[in-house]
Amino acid sequence: MLRLSPSALRLRKMVARGELTIIPVGFRCHTKIELSKQLGLKGKSLPFDNGFFPPQSVASIMRNPQINLHSNHRVCIKYESYSDPAHGNGIKFEGSTYDEIDEFATDPNNSDINMYLDATYGYYTRDLTHNFVLAHYNWHKFADAKYHRHIDERSNVINDINDVLNRRVTRMFEACNASRHIIFVYAECQQYNYMAVDNIHLDLKNLAVIRTEVDRIFPSKSLVVNMADVDSPKKILRLLNIKGICK
Repeated sequence: MLRLSPSALRLRKMVARGELTIIPVGFRCHTKIELSKQLGLKGKSLPFDNGFFPPQSVASIMRNPQINLHSNHRVCIKYESYSDPAHGNGIKFEGSTYDEIDEFATDPNNSDINMYLDATYGYYTRDLTHNFVLAHYNWHKFADAKYHRHIDERSNVINDINDVLNRRVTRMFEACNASRHIIFVYAECQQYNYMAVDNIHLDLKNLAVIRTEVDRIFPSKSLVVNMADVDSPKKILRLLNIKGICK
């Protein structure tokens, strides 16, 4: 059995008591995975766990915590390492259709399959209101059979995703409201300056837009930080101590 350090034990107790809530807020899926690995904490699923959430999308959901994908989504083609003359290096999602992607995604072993489907063979699905792109939800026929509920009934698939995301948004707000202190953790994508959705460029370095909304909703009890600031229990406790929260 892994022996926890005194800092890890203290952090675990703070989270278990509801004294501290830690929320991963993007940019990519690995933020939650890294937090779990570095801190030894496992929490319930939250809205920003699976997909691509630039700071502007997180802020938009904090302002308007309602997701409606029914007539408000579009599947996309993903371009990693995209270069734009005006904006530099980024990642781009270009709007497409199910039929077009199915036409390209003909073999799960194709070298370019990740442009059209994620690692679990799900469509990249953009919310047109908040401008995030989901991964690991809206599965293609190549996906493992355990994901195939409603796979041939697209409206029911979207209903399921919508319900899951809204439950996770509600769960996040309930946890934050009940907690004495909240840390929102964002992992920057160091090689990219922006995420483009069609012709919209969203700055991946602009944490100020999240801080503005967090300070408005949870004044005096919240922090917005980069992953590098809290990638160990000792770092989190030191940060809370500096802020006068944990002494």
